[in-house]
Amino acid sequence: MKKIRFLTVPLLVGMLGACTTPRTDYVDERLGLKEACLFFLCETKKPTVKVSKDKFRKALYKEYVKLAKSEAKGGDWRSARYFSDKAISAANGSEGPDVGSKDIGKTGADTGNKINGVIGPDLPVTRHWTAVEWLVRPLNRDWSNRGWGKDKNVAKSYKALVKALKSGAPKANPKACAEAQVAFDSWIEELEECVQPKKIKAAYKKFKKALAKCQPPAALGPRTFIVFFDFDSAALTKDTKRILDAAAKYAKKGKKAKLVLTGHADTSGNPKYNEGLSLRRSNSVWSGLVDRGISAKNMKVFAKGESDPLISTGDGVKEPQNRRVHIDIK
Repeated sequence: MKKIRFLTVPLLVGMLGACTTPRTDYVDERLGLKEACLFFLCETKKPTVKVSKDKFRKALYKEYVKLAKSEAKGGDWRSARYFSDKAISAANGSEGPDVGSKDIGKTGADTGNKINGVIGPDLPVTRHWTAVEWLVRPLNRDWSNRGWGKDKNVAKSYKALVKALKSGAPKANPKACAEAQVAFDSWIEELEECVQPKKIKAAYKKFKKALAKCQPPAALGPRTFIVFFDFDSAALTKDTKRILDAAAKYAKKGKKAKLVLTGHADTSGNPKYNEGLSLRRSNSVWSGLVDRGISAKNMKVFAKGESDPLISTGDGVKEPQNRRVHIDIK
């Protein structure tokens, strides 16, 4: 009987320990990926966090979940909870229990920092403490998470990151920008604790590598496409349609690309008629580009008739190279 008692007590202690032992399941429970665990049993369920279809939000959510689980695995439940809440906010703009609290800017990083409506990186100033604050920190819980004084490299890195996030970078390179933001948060969180130099170095290295890729699309250089037409025609052929495909694809690479369409004609026929023909050709190209997703307000149409030939000829000459429309993309 005594043996049974001795066996029962350790078993109960072990089971209770399993119930209270920190697990990375904590993050799943907080994000609604699992039910709260009872002893060794955790019931899997459908996620309650609705993740936006926006590629940057999805990537940001994924990265914050990874960071939260990493912190939970290391036993840092405060950071695990905090980054879980940032994951929730990144997912769809809703706020977890810690996001939007009255203590924003006082305890923890500033989760109220949003860029273009999306949860942004932590504000470096909320991770700092002075030498005096360090000495008296037990007297003020609001200081318990601040880092080791001001760091010029942190300030410079934060500025570069925010600049990238405010540009078109998150749309152009969502994965890299998400990695850069979360790596930055991880870096200054490790700096705040200042107990794991290897983790600080690794997080900073990851941040720099991701930030280098988190850049807006390169500005378009000027480019001209030429569409040629059959004699006395403004109809688009299979060949001209392929050129319009290429022109539209190139124009879409730049948000603010402006297109100038200039129609031309050869010298065969009446000059006034040719001016109208060149305008019809410009309008035909204009319609083709609109059909391919180019905004009408980004295009201007001109007609030069036979006044500006690509190849100089005498009057009344049927020259294929002069029957054209120039698509100038700037």
